[in-house]
Amino acid sequence: MRGKRTDVLLKMMSCLAVAPDLPRLLYWSDLPVTPGGAGAMLVHRLLEAWPAEKLMVVTPGATENCPLPGVRKVSPPPNRRSRLYHSRFALPYMTWRVLRNMARLRLTRGRPPEWLRPELELFAPEAVLTVGIAGTWMNADAYARREGLPLHVIIHDDHHYAFFWIKPLRKFGENLFGKTYRRAVSRLCVSEPMRQAYCRRFGVDGEVLLPSRGRESVSFDAPRSSIADRMEGLTVIYAGSVYGNNFRTLEDVAAALAERGHKLVVYTPSQPPIGFQARHMEIRAPLPSAELVKNLHAEADLLLLWTDFSEDNREITKTLFPSKLVDYTAAAVPVLVVAPPDACIVDYLSKRPQAGELSTDPLPKSVAMRVDELARDPQRRRQLAEGAVAAGKEDFDYEKAFGRFCAALSGSKENQDNQR
Repeated sequence: MRGKRTDVLLKMMSCLAVAPDLPRLLYWSDLPVTPGGAGAMLVHRLLEAWPAEKLMVVTPGATENCPLPGVRKVSPPPNRRSRLYHSRFALPYMTWRVLRNMARLRLTRGRPPEWLRPELELFAPEAVLTVGIAGTWMNADAYARREGLPLHVIIHDDHHYAFFWIKPLRKFGENLFGKTYRRAVSRLCVSEPMRQAYCRRFGVDGEVLLPSRGRESVSFDAPRSSIADRMEGLTVIYAGSVYGNNFRTLEDVAAALAERGHKLVVYTPSQPPIGFQARHMEIRAPLPSAELVKNLHAEADLLLLWTDFSEDNREITKTLFPSKLVDYTAAAVPVLVVAPPDACIVDYLSKRPQAGELSTDPLPKSVAMRVDELARDPQRRRQLAEGAVAAGKEDFDYEKAFGRFCAALSGSKENQDNQR
């Protein structure tokens, strides 16, 4: 593991070197800035080194949950009807709220709400950053246009910018976001397949900003000495959210592994469905990133990166980059990727084949067979562990990601003028 104190010092010096050229940035989005969740954690990692006096965060719960010290934080007033988000009226209610907000923005020509105006006047932003999720990107875009400020957009999950529309208005919502996407000065896509898909969909190009490690993330430069010692009884670990029917799918995988003497451990924040009982896999509570990486490095013989094969999610998996690969590669453990042939992670592995062993067959017995093959090939496992380390350094390095992020957001006014 790297010398933590030296690394932190170098990273701080690197960040301070670019600080004078960075704009006063307003981050206005529905996605919080916290180190806990997937998308929220990725944004937190990008913003944690932004000069505190040059950053303002406006998200739900920002004043309570955003841990960035010295940053101006504003939370929207609570929604007294939020219970409707979890009812059978959720989509109609969300659509109604968005249409009402759009009407207000049109009537006021993008004027921010009263609860935000005093803080914006004090902060005087020079650039606006938002995320293509829920509907606050509309407010960020309207405010940027009103004030003549450059707008920057991050996109992690496809179609999340329009999921709140009732079906007859879904296409309208797609076109609406397309206008904002085209107006943005920079468009930061989470993967190369997403950049290509959005270029076809909206007619303008973006740039790729893969998920990254944080300023103080833990990472290992080499696999542990015993990583290839075992040839049977491997500990296979999956870390991340588990959606839909995948609890039962992973339980089936665990059962198939158990028949061959292996064990599946799952770290997840997700709650199993009512009535589900894990008979073969071991479910553990989620851990903070640094602690998780240490546990994976010490305990795992193989890491499972499972991608949802359900038809409902196939379109999303084509562009969604699995952020868990950031922590997986930091742990210096071999990775087994199980994903559909058209998944984003498969595109990534086509360029980084040593970053993980790929299987496109989701049948539990097939997965167990691949684990068995890797168990009998310790040299291959060590190669995969070393390949994961190399991929992590090349693609998820904090300094590289923060440098790309700063490059996209600095010189904003000049870029905006060139687009007009």
